[in-house]
Amino acid sequence: MRTEQLWGIRLSLLCLLSGYTRQAYYKKQRYKQQGQFQQELVVQQVMNYRKVQKKIGGRKLLLLLCPFMKQHQISIGRDCFFDLLRMCGLLMCRKRGKARTTFSGHWLRKHPNLIKDLTPVMAGGLWVSDITYIELYQGNSYLSLVTDAYSR
Repeated sequence: MRTEQLWGIRLSLLCLLSGYTRQAYYKKQRYKQQGQFQQELVVQQVMNYRKVQKKIGGRKLLLLLCPFMKQHQISIGRDCFFDLLRMCGLLMCRKRGKARTTFSGHWLRKHPNLIKDLTPVMAGGLWVSDITYIELYQGNSYLSLVTDAYSR
């Protein structure tokens, strides 16, 4: 027997045992190949957009790719699109939020707010201060402000 005939018999037996027809097996194979081709098209288009805008996000990319995908009859959802980008290493990391500068859950002593219910009645009667964290291109800085609570 030739190897093609032997493969056909083995495939028929596997399909029979799994409950599928050979036609269904080959249809699934074609579907996988078509899906891979479509994914490659989408990845190429994403790379073209990334050449122009290096840090464009996934959601914006998906919106930009909608006309392209309609033209090529590609149907892909948001989660599948993100999985594809992640698999190809094209998913951008989310930008971290602002630096956390205040942590009130420490074990040190916390002083009570003595001016909670106090209303200033004259200038120079109550001074308040604050420290603000400023993120700069070359590093970080702090800005300390002292303000008169009456006149601000």
